[in-house]
Amino acid sequence: TAGTSLLNYAEISDATDEFGDPQQDVDSDLDDDPTDDTLTQDNNVSGNGNNPGEDDDDHDVAEVTIEAFDLALIKLLGLNQSSLVEPGDTVTFTMQVINQGMIAADNIEITDYIGAGFTFDAGLNPDWALNGDGEAETTLEIAEGELPIGGLQPGAAITVDILLIVDAPLPAGNTLTNVAEISGATDENGDP
Repeated sequence: TAGTSLLNYAEISDATDEFGDPQQDVDSDLDDDPTDDTLTQDNNVSGNGNNPGEDDDDHDVAEVTIEAFDLALIKLLGLNQSSLVEPGDTVTFTMQVINQGMIAADNIEITDYIGAGFTFDAGLNPDWALNGDGEAETTLEIAEGELPIGGLQPGAAITVDILLIVDAPLPAGNTLTNVAEISGATDENGDP
C-alpha cells in the first residue's frame, strides 16, 4: 500500500581479531537477537549499549516508503466531434490517461464498455480488440511504442481514441453514453 514504511534491521552478530580469536565488543553484545538491543537509533554509533538508555551501536535500521501508483482516465468527445450525431455516424471518443502517481506506468490496459446504440468496427480501431464480454480493449505498452521508453512518467499524460458507429435506425432525441476505464497496468519493470 502506498505510504507504507518498511523497516530492515541488521546487526553485527560475531567478530574475531586478525588472528581469528573471538572478541567481545566493549559497548554492545554481538549476537543475532534483535530483541535484546537497547533502542534502535538510525545511524547512531556513539552510544554505549551497556548503559541504560543508550543505543547499541552494532545494530541499525534503514527505512523505505512505498511510492504511490495512481492512474486516472478522462473520456471526452474527440477533437471536432459534435455531440449531435445521426444514425450511422462514426463517433470519435478520446481517452486521456494521466499518471497522478510517483511510479512510471507501462502495459496500461483500457477497457471500453461499448454502450447500447453503438457498434464496434475492428477496421476503424486496429489497436483495439473485443474481449469475451463484448467490450473493447487496448493496451498501451513501451514494447509496442505506444508509450515512451521508461513508461508513462509521473505527471505525464497520453491520449488514445476509439471510434464507434451509431446504430441505425435509432429514434431522434436518444442519448447514448460510452464509458471506459483503466482495467490494468504495471510499472516500467512489468510489476503489477
